[in-house]
Amino acid sequence: MACAVVMSAVMLVANSGIALANGPGYGPVIPAPDPVPGGYYCIVTSRTVVPAGTVIGPLRLDKLGFRLRVRRGTFPAPVQITITEPYARTGACQGGSAIGDAGFRGYRAVGGVGILVQRGGVAYPGTFARRLRLRLTSPAITRSSHLAVWNGNRFVEAPRFVVRDRRIWVGVHVSSDYAVLTRTRQLRRLDASQTMRQAPTAAVEAASPDLIAAIFRMPAGLAPPGAQ
Repeated sequence: MACAVVMSAVMLVANSGIALANGPGYGPVIPAPDPVPGGYYCIVTSRTVVPAGTVIGPLRLDKLGFRLRVRRGTFPAPVQITITEPYARTGACQGGSAIGDAGFRGYRAVGGVGILVQRGGVAYPGTFARRLRLRLTSPAITRSSHLAVWNGNRFVEAPRFVVRDRRIWVGVHVSSDYAVLTRTRQLRRLDASQTMRQAPTAAVEAASPDLIAAIFRMPAGLAPPGAQ
């Protein structure tokens, strides 16, 4: 299903923070308040998945790379899988302040993703026959990062997730809202290092023509390389 079509027909699930994708066979539902910090109402994509399985992604969320593998035999009949991200129920789908530390002191949300599986217009009943393989990537993911999942009342640590090489892997057995959390002090260091890498470029751009001429040993008054 094309993302634009899905966006025009979004309804909200009662007692869930994930947006529902409307379509053939999907009935209207009752709008509900935001029980999950961040809302997870921003639809990234929605796909019909058959029993043969598929791979959704790689996709680019606000601050995370995303890939979801659905293995053969996971579902006995076609289902609709909708991928969402935080944060606002209205407005831009970016930022992390709505999630904050998700209840993990000393941490801050890097980003989040919601996975909603439907069959016949309603949430998929029970657990999946095989776990979906979710991979999230970001330069802000470190060895001490956490993956939190909403349990209906609060964010808790997701079971059996693996962190390695700026990536997080986890098996998904039910529709879920996830948040990637990294230590606040490490995010500050990352922000500082990015600022330092950008500083030399900014300094050269702000330099006078005479200074640029001296750096590149060109006669003053000539246009710098690439300016013509």
